[in-house]
Amino acid sequence: MAREREPVGLGCALRRLGLAISAMAVCGLSGCDMVSTRRPMLSAKASGLKLAEGLWVAQDESCPFDAKSPKATWPLCAVEVTVRGSTARIHHGRDPDTIALFVILGDDPKIVQAYDPKTHRYIYARVRVVAEDAEGRAVQLTGAPILCGPPTGNGSGPSVATYPGLSRRRGEKVGCTTHDVKALLNAALETAEPATHPKVTWVSTSADPQP
Repeated sequence: MAREREPVGLGCALRRLGLAISAMAVCGLSGCDMVSTRRPMLSAKASGLKLAEGLWVAQDESCPFDAKSPKATWPLCAVEVTVRGSTARIHHGRDPDTIALFVILGDDPKIVQAYDPKTHRYIYARVRVVAEDAEGRAVQLTGAPILCGPPTGNGSGPSVATYPGLSRRRGEKVGCTTHDVKALLNAALETAEPATHPKVTWVSTSADPQP
């Protein structure tokens, strides 16, 4: 019998993009001190990132497994991402599915915008294309959630000060928001990739590599 996968928050799933996307297993790095907004900063009219369609999987060094094996055999840490066009549906356990929009804001970095159904906020990650197929479609990505400022405590705590154009919400010590797209882009440029280089990799055009 397949093991039921533990639910994981979207911010943590994005930490696996570096999820990113999702972001992407334990939400400990920088205390999930991420940029989020009540309204979307990026629209579907922005340039789309050309992605291979079908089933992707988010993995890092802490979650090794054969993504080509049947999904029923995948470990608890696996995070599924289904891509259609420039839209990705992130699924894990009993958590509500999350919809992420892959758009290009500037040449580097590329930014992912995702709606978190738990907090009703939009969150953001910077991504980098690691590999492409013969048709120029991305088949592997890495990245990181866009942080509010330089992390403290060897990268494990929230920032003391936010990057320009970002601000804390009243009563919140972790996380920040902005109304300025340029400030979001600047924060993306300042956010470093994780040392573990978590990746999201295309697996199959079907919903299961081996149904």
